[in-house]
Amino acid sequence: MAGFPYSGKTYVVDKLLELFPDIVVISPKFFRPDNYSELSEDDKREVNISSWSCSLDQLVSAIKEYNDKKVIVYDTSCASYDSMNNYFSLAKNSHTVIYVYVNSNIKLCQKRAGSEWLSEEVVKKYINNFKTSISKLSKMSNKFFIIHNEGEPNLEEVTDYLESYDGSVRICESK
Repeated sequence: MAGFPYSGKTYVVDKLLELFPDIVVISPKFFRPDNYSELSEDDKREVNISSWSCSLDQLVSAIKEYNDKKVIVYDTSCASYDSMNNYFSLAKNSHTVIYVYVNSNIKLCQKRAGSEWLSEEVVKKYINNFKTSISKLSKMSNKFFIIHNEGEPNLEEVTDYLESYDGSVRICESK
């Protein structure tokens, strides 16, 4: 699962969980303390780095533990190809990798975030990272979807794919 902060990735994950309750969801958010919103920006940065590292450890464990028929959703921005390509490669050894990009207008993301919105420098970094990561990671995946989320996202393509998926897909499909 990839996309800008506040693009609706977690919302999409929650909708998928309603339809497919056996999905395993992993997210850096799960490792944040309850008082996260009250932390200073420096403390949030440290917590985010630690949470992301813990979630990646959990992702590797899930990739190794579950077979190909188990759906594992990694709910993070997935913005950096350099950070994510090894995990995609590891997963492709024994799983079908479905890459979902949740696309939402940056102004709408900013509105959803309110005072939690990112600095202009961080937004530019996301944009530059996505220019590389979307292209490369979508090519590494077995199936790539873009979900447009300007209101109520249409999950039909993804849900149809998951409903028909039997774990047998091993080759790269057309995008």
